[in-house]
Amino acid sequence: MLVIAPRNMHLDIINYYRKDNPFFDIKVIDKSDLTSAVYFESRSDTVLYLMTHYHYSYDEAVTYLSFIKTIFTPNNSKLEKLYKLQQELVATGYLYKSEVYRYLYEHKSAIVIGYQKYDNGLLDLSNKLDMNLEFFDFGKDYKVHEINNFTRLEDEVYFVLNEIAHDIDNGVDVNDIYIFNRSEEYIYYLKKFSPLFGFNINFLNSYSFTKTGVYSEFKKLYEEYCNVEEAFEKLDEICRSDDIYHQFVDAIRKIDISELDYEIASVYLEKELNNRYVDEPHYLNAVKVINNPTLLINKKIYVLGFVQGQFPKSQKDDSYLSESELLYLNKLTNKLKTKIDQDNLLDFFKSDNEFVLCYPSKSLDSPKMFISPLVNYLSIKTNTNPFNNYFYSEDVLKYIACSLKDLNVLYKEKSSRYLAIKELVEPIYNDFDNSFKGANVNNKNSHLVLSTSQLTDYASCPFKYYLGRVLSVDPFEETIDSIFGNIVHKLLEKSLLDESFDVSGEYDKAVDASNVSEEIKVLWSLSLKDQIIEMIKFIKRHNHYMTNPTFELEKSITINLDKLTSLTGRIDKMVILDNKSLVMIDYKTGSSGDFDDTYLKDGLSSQLPTYALLAQESKYSKYSVSGLYINHIYTSKEVELKDDELIPKYLKLSGKSLDDYSSFFNFDSTIASGKSSFVASISSKEGVLQSKNGVISKDKLDEYIKTVRDKYLEVSELIRANKFEISPCDKGKANTRACQNCTYRDICYVRSSQVRYLSALTEEENE
Repeated sequence: MLVIAPRNMHLDIINYYRKDNPFFDIKVIDKSDLTSAVYFESRSDTVLYLMTHYHYSYDEAVTYLSFIKTIFTPNNSKLEKLYKLQQELVATGYLYKSEVYRYLYEHKSAIVIGYQKYDNGLLDLSNKLDMNLEFFDFGKDYKVHEINNFTRLEDEVYFVLNEIAHDIDNGVDVNDIYIFNRSEEYIYYLKKFSPLFGFNINFLNSYSFTKTGVYSEFKKLYEEYCNVEEAFEKLDEICRSDDIYHQFVDAIRKIDISELDYEIASVYLEKELNNRYVDEPHYLNAVKVINNPTLLINKKIYVLGFVQGQFPKSQKDDSYLSESELLYLNKLTNKLKTKIDQDNLLDFFKSDNEFVLCYPSKSLDSPKMFISPLVNYLSIKTNTNPFNNYFYSEDVLKYIACSLKDLNVLYKEKSSRYLAIKELVEPIYNDFDNSFKGANVNNKNSHLVLSTSQLTDYASCPFKYYLGRVLSVDPFEETIDSIFGNIVHKLLEKSLLDESFDVSGEYDKAVDASNVSEEIKVLWSLSLKDQIIEMIKFIKRHNHYMTNPTFELEKSITINLDKLTSLTGRIDKMVILDNKSLVMIDYKTGSSGDFDDTYLKDGLSSQLPTYALLAQESKYSKYSVSGLYINHIYTSKEVELKDDELIPKYLKLSGKSLDDYSSFFNFDSTIASGKSSFVASISSKEGVLQSKNGVISKDKLDEYIKTVRDKYLEVSELIRANKFEISPCDKGKANTRACQNCTYRDICYVRSSQVRYLSALTEEENE
C-alpha cells in the first residue's frame, strides 16, 4: 500500500495500518517526494550560493528556490526573472533532475491522508505521474463533545493536566493521551506543572537554537571576533556547563560557513539555526504533544488554545508572487493553505477519538482572545471554567490559590473557589519579603567577561541583569533603529578608510538588502539618505584638521582585570595622532548617551572611561589618551550650517578633553582661532584650553579609570556571589518612577522602598 501524507503523520499512519498486522506492507511518502519525481531537486548549498553570487537575502533565496524547482513557461516579467535564475542554476548544477523517483511512483495507486482534493499542487503532480488517488474517509460525524473556556491560559493548563491525571487514575494508558498545541506560550506552563502531577510529556522539538542563552552569548562573541573558532574558545569558558551547549556546537558544525565573509556568514548562520531545534527528552511512557492533525484511533486528545488564528492557522500574505501567479505554478495560495488546514482539522475531529477542546479568554501575549470559528461547524455548547472538586497536585493548587489571593487583595474578589482554597496560602501570603533568593548560576571561581553594557545593566538593577543576562528572558532582537544604526556604522567605517568609497551607492545597496519593510526602505531612501551622506562628508572634513591621523575603526579590545575577570569593548573610532596621542570616539544615532561623571561611582555612564581603561591596559598603552568623545551622528531636527561653521552643531563631539593644548591641536587645529570647530564648548586663550566642564587633567582621567576599574571588579564579585536583588536606581527625585521603561516591569513586583535614589556629586566634588 502506498500512502501520501504530510511527514508529521507518517509514524501514526504506519501504526494505524499495522495495529492488527505488524507486518502489513505499507510505504508512506509526502508531497515533496512527488515533487522530486517530477520537478527539480537542489543541492544543499543552493541557498548559500544564491546569497553569495546573486546578493539575495536568505529569505529571498529560500522563496525563489521554492518557486524555481517547478517546471514552467514564464508569462510575465516576474516569472521571466525566476525562469532565468532557474536556467542558470541548472547550468551550474545547483538544480538537477533525478529520474529514480519517477519510476517509484509513476502509474501507482495511493491513499491520500492530510491533503485535500482541491490541493492543486498535489493534483498536478499526480497527473504528471499518472497516479490514481483515493482520499481517506474520516467519517461524517464530529467526535467533539466538550469545549471549555477559561479566564486565563494558566487555568486552561491546570485543568488539562488535572484531567489527564484523573484519566490515568481511572486506568487510561498514558500513551493513549495526546495534547494538541500550536502555541509556544503553553510550553512553559506544561513543562513547569506537568512534573507536579506525576506524569511525563514528550514535547515536539520546537525550541530553536536562536532562542537559547547559549546562542545569545555566541552571537556577541562571533560579532566581536568575526571568527567561529575564536568565538567557540570563549564560549566554552562561559557556557560549557549549559545543558544544550554540546547540541549547539554540533548544530553549528553542521553548517559550513568557514569560507564565508562574516557579514553573510552571520546572517546565514542565524537563519539556519532558527530552523534547527533543541532535542527534547523523550520518555518511554508519556503523554504526547502534537501540533497538526494526524491519524489516530481510540485516543484521548486535549486541544489547547482553540482560538482564531491558530485553528485554523492564519497565513501571512507576504508572497513574492500574486495569487494568480502562484496558481499558475500550481502553488498553494494563502487562502488555500488556510482552507486546507481548516478542512484537515475538521476531518481530524471526525476520527474515532475522544476530543476535549479548551481555550482561554486572555494570555500574556494576548489580552483578549476569541474562540475558533470552527466551533460553528461543531455545534456544541461551551462550558466556562469547568473545574472539578478534586485536584491531583497540592503544589499547583497553591499556585491557583495565590493567583486568587492576588485578585482578592487587589480587587476584593471573593469567588467560591477562592473561599475554598485560600487557607492554603493565607499564613504565608503576607510574609513575602519581595527579595530575590536562590539563584545559583555562578561560584566564586566563575570566569566572567564583562562589558560596559553589562555593568550598566547590573548598576541599573541587579535583578534586571539576572533576567536579561543570565536567564535571557528578553534576548536581543533587531529593531528598525538598530538595523539603521548598523547601516550608518558600516558606511562610516568604510568611507573613512577609503576616499573613493561611493557613499550614495553603498547606502542604496545597504538599505535594499536590509531586513525591513518596503515602506521603511522608501522612508530611509527619501528622507534620510541626504542627511547621512552630508553627515559623513562633515565627519571626513574633520580629518583635514588633524596632524598625521591614523584611524582604527570598530576595534575590539579585551583585557584581564584579574585572573577571573575579563573586560571587553568594541570601539567605533580610534584616532592615533602623530604616533603619540589617542582619541577615542563612540557613535550614537540617538540623542541620549552623553558622558556624565556624576554617576560614574554608581557604575553608570561608564562607556568613555571604559575605553580609556581598555587603552591603558592593552597594546595602546604606548599612546597617551587625549580625548574621549561621543559623536551624535543623527538628528531628527532640521540641519542648519552657519556661515562660520565647518560642521553642523549636532555633529560636534561631546565628552572630555585632556588639558594639553598641543595634543588637542593635533586633533583639531581650528583651536588656534580661539574656538574649536569640531568639539563642543572648547575654546583657548593664550595656549590654555578652556571649557566649563569639558576639559580635565591627567589626574582626573586616571581617577575615572580607577573608579570604573574598581566598579567592574566590585560587580564581578557580586555576580559570582549570585547577588541579584530587586534594587532599581533612579537619578531623579523621589517621586519619579525608576522602572517605567524597564523591559521586565510586568514580571517584577518592585516596591518603592527598594528603589535607590542616586545622589549627585556636590559642586566641590565635581570640580
